[in-house]
Amino acid sequence: MQGKSKMNPDFVPLAQWIDQQYGVRTINILYDIIENGKLPRILICFEFEQEVSKFLNSDRTMNKHEQQAIAQAFAKTAGLQSQYPTANLWVTYGAFEPVAKSEAMSKITQEDTKLLQTELNDPNLWLIMPTSFGLTPVFFLYTDAQVKTYNGSETVNKWTDRFYALLKAHDEFDYFKRDDLSIYLDSKENFDTNYQSNWYYYFK
Repeated sequence: MQGKSKMNPDFVPLAQWIDQQYGVRTINILYDIIENGKLPRILICFEFEQEVSKFLNSDRTMNKHEQQAIAQAFAKTAGLQSQYPTANLWVTYGAFEPVAKSEAMSKITQEDTKLLQTELNDPNLWLIMPTSFGLTPVFFLYTDAQVKTYNGSETVNKWTDRFYALLKAHDEFDYFKRDDLSIYLDSKENFDTNYQSNWYYYFK
């Protein structure tokens, strides 16, 4: 996506077939062999998560029919069986968008959040914790009662606006939209009481 590398030319015919067959845009295909050289695998990379969804069942498991169709197409288009064994080929999928979003969130530093907290200047705000898990930052108040008071308030909307502005500075591919971002409110009281003041337990 940054133009620093290109798809292996051997896999371009398969990418073109997938795009024409399913109405998607394949941005890369990666081949490797796992399980001590016993299981060949190809990872089909798309830009958006919604493209991956076209190859999944309603319960989000991979559709075996589509996996078999792609495996057969790969066996025909690769034409290099000695270099790319295809027996029992496992086909899997990935999307660039969620990875890029997670990376953007991870670039927000502790110094960034401390500065934001200072600027928000709310005595009830204990800590801001950005997290790539679920792409939802956590704003900690001091008490559970404060969480109930703040939930759904205009203050939370303003906090979300400010965090969004901070996040966009790292959003290289412009994937984050304001309406898609929400912040989660929690309390130091909950963190101390139910998680023994331990971040490992909290995010486990």
